[in-house]
Amino acid sequence: MRPELYESLNGFESGVVLVSAPPGFGKSTVVIEWITAQQRPFAWYSLDRYDSDVGLFGEYLAQAIGGLIGRDSGLVSLPGSPTADPRAMIAALVDDLAETPAGTVVVLDDYHEVHNQEVHEAVNYLADNLPDGVLLTIVTRADPPLPISRLRAAGRLREIRGADLRFTPKQVAEFFDTSVGISLTADQVEVVTERSEGWVSALQLVSLSMDYDEPSSLIDSL
Repeated sequence: MRPELYESLNGFESGVVLVSAPPGFGKSTVVIEWITAQQRPFAWYSLDRYDSDVGLFGEYLAQAIGGLIGRDSGLVSLPGSPTADPRAMIAALVDDLAETPAGTVVVLDDYHEVHNQEVHEAVNYLADNLPDGVLLTIVTRADPPLPISRLRAAGRLREIRGADLRFTPKQVAEFFDTSVGISLTADQVEVVTERSEGWVSALQLVSLSMDYDEPSSLIDSL
């Protein structure tokens, strides 16, 4: 549990939360923990490379938001029907979001999979027109082509990045002690932290490869 990462979001009730870091840093895990710990209502949309079509993007996002308001948004189109105008589509979703409970989080997970400028423009419009009490959370391996500087300057952006997600020596020691069941010495903790650079996936790989009776042999070879 790493509450210090999302406690920085306390009091931030409208705007964009950007969680940006390379793979294996636990981005989605931290967002799930934050939503669960604060019991926030949420709509979660995990994207893949097929979601770069703006029409499909709008439909799937509408379905996710529809689960919060207890009805379909009306954006789901029939086969062969024309794609809705992106701005009109997002405007309709903004109206739906205005009906969601206070503190709602809309999560776009794996946003790095999107490579369509129309989708980026739609998300940009959504970020600029979020109703009060709604947070748009973008989880990605690389910063999206959105007006990050402008959002930051306007006080409508909070960021969690790789440097924030890296495990500290104290957290490395706690991980091995509580999750793995091995108590490392201070020197061993220092070596593991330095070699892994606090990368969560590396710590997990080390723990899977470790001899529980003699951890020093693996640590010395890292």
